[in-house]
Order: sequence, then C-alpha cells, then structure tokens
Amino acid sequence: MNCFDFTRIGNASGSGSSGGGVSDDGCRAGFNGDRPGGDGFSGVVAADSPSGFSPNRAAPTFVVLGLGSNRSFGLLSSAEILRDACAQLSGRISSLRRSSVYRTRAMYYTAQDDFYNMAVAGFFDGTPYELLDFIHQVEARFGRNRTAEFRNGPRPLDVDIELFGSVRLNEPDLQLPHPRLTERAFVLIPMLEILAESAESIDTEFYAACLRKLPDQGVRLSGGI
Repeated sequence: MNCFDFTRIGNASGSGSSGGGVSDDGCRAGFNGDRPGGDGFSGVVAADSPSGFSPNRAAPTFVVLGLGSNRSFGLLSSAEILRDACAQLSGRISSLRRSSVYRTRAMYYTAQDDFYNMAVAGFFDGTPYELLDFIHQVEARFGRNRTAEFRNGPRPLDVDIELFGSVRLNEPDLQLPHPRLTERAFVLIPMLEILAESAESIDTEFYAACLRKLPDQGVRLSGGI
C-alpha cells in the first residue's frame, strides 16, 4: 500500500466527486475521454485551439504541477532545489500551495538515486504552452539541460504539468492531463494531499481509486521544505 491517508479525501472535490470505485481501465480511459468526467473533472471540455486554451477564458486557470529532483545543483541539495523552485514558480502561479516532500524509488530507469517529489497547485494566467515555457525556464535555472540528458534519467529538477484546469490536449509536445499521471504514486500522493484542502471541482475520489490500484512504488514521506 502506498503511503496516503485516504480518509483525508472525503468530499473535498465537492460536486465533482464520483464517490464510486474506478476500474483499472477507468483510470486509463479517463485520459482519452472514454468516460464522462473520467479524467478527474466534472464537465471536462477539450481545448478550443492548438494552444490548448480557450481565447474566451479570462480568469486564471487552476493548475497542478509535479516536481522531482534526484541530483544536486551547485551547493543545493534536492530538497533545497525543490524549495527554491517553489519560490520561482510562485512568481507566475498565484495562491501557490505546496505538498509535503516524498522520497521515491526511481521508476522506469531504476539504476539511479531516489527522487524527492512534491506537488504544487495554484492559478496561472496564460495558456498551457506559456506555462510549459515558464517551467522549462525554471528547470534551466537549476541546471537542467534537456539536450544532454537521457529519458527518465537523473536530473536536478523536473517539473511536469499534471492538470491545467479542465483542458484536454494531445499534441506531440504536450498532453493534458499528463498521460502517466494515474500510474505514478509519486505524483498522485502529493497531488491528493493538496486537493484534500481544495475547493476546486476535481474528482479526488477518481484519483484516489487509481492510487489504490497501484502497487507499492516506494513513496515515503520525507517532510516539508
């Protein structure tokens, strides 16, 4: 069992909560629009334009980001990188909320150090691609070089867009919600920690049900930053 207190979820998602079980296929299908609200939102709509953003939407968008680090940068440890990255992200993401930090066994490419992972959520005034460009800038400030690294290898900072409001997007360089969100306990656990206190209409029970179906992936609470 992955380390998450499911009793904290309750009805945090408000009217968006399904309150029912979700099958393995349901967790996967939700990201292809195969079931209503299956990607964790009630009333999810596809993006109106290739940018993944409706030009008629004036209000800032609620976003969830996943952060990870397993390599130092200069004198900064992974935990310090996450701390300072949150400060950088708060420059464009308002009302930023941070989860605890979790130590996680590396997935996919396992011959590397454990990762330190967390999630943040807040409101972004811009398009998904503007957010993507911004987080790439933040990663670069902490030494990430995407051209020199290999897929799923060690890095000082990795920032992923997990959710961008209710937008669904399937472009070669950006998919929303993140296509591997429901298979990653190191994202689901800190994300659910934040959403347990959120008033946003996100189906937390859907994501909690997906988490329950995952094997223990070695996600352990490390503390705060």
